[in-house]
Amino acid sequence: MALLDMWKDNRDGIREKSVHQILAFAGEGKLTDNSRCSREFRDLLKVAPLEMLRRYANEALNGDADGPGLALQDIVNELGTRLGHEVAFGSYRGRRGESGHDGLWTDLSVQHTIVVEVKSTSAYQIRLEPIVNRMNHYRGLRRSCRARINPSQAARRS
Repeated sequence: MALLDMWKDNRDGIREKSVHQILAFAGEGKLTDNSRCSREFRDLLKVAPLEMLRRYANEALNGDADGPGLALQDIVNELGTRLGHEVAFGSYRGRRGESGHDGLWTDLSVQHTIVVEVKSTSAYQIRLEPIVNRMNHYRGLRRSCRARINPSQAARRS
């Protein structure tokens, strides 16, 4: 039975379960990219009350869950959705040659995108220099595209 069906049938029972228990019920029982477990867990997060998300996040941060960063990544991205952003979930595990972000939150009203990185430990540090370099690279591409489309308008914006 899918998590969402379990939620509809027995909300109080699901509310009592830890995030570790919930993940064990979902699909294959392990969060992996494009898995049934991931889809079911994310579907449950969409309907779960905020207090449940808070508890799951605390369990993940306290190490009370298997693969705490993976569940925390989905919880944080769900919060981004609730804040009104269009959210693109990232991969659970990075791959060579790919961006490796945990989520992209886009605010369509102001055309901004936030790159989300979720860490459940302070053992890792995120170097911002490569991110800034990539951002500047994309800005340069955008300017050159504008220049090709409308040279006089692009010159005024630069």
